[in-house]
Amino acid sequence: MKRKRVCIYCNEIATTKDHVPPECFLDKPYPPNLTTVPACSRCNGSFSKDEEYIMYLSDYLFSIEYNNGDFSREKAELTFTHSGKLEDRMIGSLKADDLGVYFDFEYERLIFIIRKISVGLLFLFCGNTKRVGVSNFIPTTHLSFQQKEEFKNIKWTVVQENRFKYFISDAEIYFVINEILLCLSKYGE
Repeated sequence: MKRKRVCIYCNEIATTKDHVPPECFLDKPYPPNLTTVPACSRCNGSFSKDEEYIMYLSDYLFSIEYNNGDFSREKAELTFTHSGKLEDRMIGSLKADDLGVYFDFEYERLIFIIRKISVGLLFLFCGNTKRVGVSNFIPTTHLSFQQKEEFKNIKWTVVQENRFKYFISDAEIYFVINEILLCLSKYGE
């Protein structure tokens, strides 16, 4: 008897495959090592808008830091200009205070996708989805010199150069989106 695959996110019957990392984080042509995990259509479909938001956010942060505000990826610029709701949300996230203008991003969306990607990577790494706990992130521009040196010495698995890489230790999952957003999740039994 053939065993049915279950969604790694909710344990319902898997009817689709979810890309880990999300395709929108990568450029075409997609790398041959782009992997998928079993997912139900509800979970798989529910991630798309949040993944686009994170893709845009990471490109926006990169463009501010390195490109004088110009998008580094056509995909992010197209997503932004063709999605009126995303554009409205991003513009609505611009805030000002005595120090200047800043981007007040949607923290919960970012943590949601970090955890989702962490669950997918962990499934690929060890075949199960041990409890993914605390998740966080830091822009790579905010790392100390010592932290940058430590991360240089990690043996990263590069999915696509300058777009997505990851490393899984005995208790933590690290991944970098667009060379600007370092994400971390802890996991355990």
